[in-house]
Amino acid sequence: MDKIYIKDAHDGGLSFDLKDLLAAIGPPALESYWTVGSVERCGESLDVIGKDIQVVEALAASGERVSGYRLQEIAADIHQTIWGEFQGYKTSTAPMPWIIVVAFDSTWFEVHSTDCALLDGLKSKFKNTLSPT
Repeated sequence: MDKIYIKDAHDGGLSFDLKDLLAAIGPPALESYWTVGSVERCGESLDVIGKDIQVVEALAASGERVSGYRLQEIAADIHQTIWGEFQGYKTSTAPMPWIIVVAFDSTWFEVHSTDCALLDGLKSKFKNTLSPT
């Protein structure tokens, strides 16, 4: 998977959050099935601020896949995603994700994907992106 970092900031914080990123991904995000979880490689638990945080935490604890439409509803109530990993699958039973969105300490989001054209599209929708070498 290729990846990009998105670091668009405003007044000392990110100028976007998960809901904005899902909107930028567009229909492929809505048509996917998503899991929500911790950022295990950093040893960080899921951490979000917003309404009905219990819904997000329960989803992470269950490991259940939800539709992109449901994730969009959940993300609409999140004001800030501090830590979190969101894995998108093409079908409800696909063995491997096609996209992984990682919120990293409210500092940036990483987007990993098998779809290079999608990553290029995100670069044009956000101002401060970086593609690692």
